Amino acid sequence: MTEDLVLSSAITRHPAATLYDRFFVTALPEVATVAARKNVYLGEGEAEHVLHYALKNIPRKTLKHALRNDDRACWTTSFALDHALDVLAMMRLIAHSEAVCQKPLLGEGLLVEKAEELLKQRFANDKAPQH
Repeated sequence: MTEDLVLSSAITRHPAATLYDRFFVTALPEVATVAARKNVYLGEGEAEHVLHYALKNIPRKTLKHALRNDDRACWTTSFALDHALDVLAMMRLIAHSEAVCQKPLLGEGLLVEKAEELLKQRFANDKAPQH
């Protein structure tokens, strides 16, 4: 029965899903490139998870503009990808630190929250934006 539904031409995808899929396919190869530059190792399937995380709050309109090579939209999506890789690296750092201290491992949801919280803190070499 499900095979009939999958093959049915009556089922159409929402345009937003198609747009997301087009952007995802276009951006996926860049995840490995940016990760390599940031020295963040990506295991099997992690690039997809990182990109999904990066795009979770990106509006459809921004994705559409990024596919048209709009500088501002491309910068926004690039920044989101960069942040998602930082979250992954911070999650690993937290997990390793807690393992060394023999603390119980956090679940993935708590680990993401803790990583996001730690990334919000300013570090010694952070400077205010210059206008």
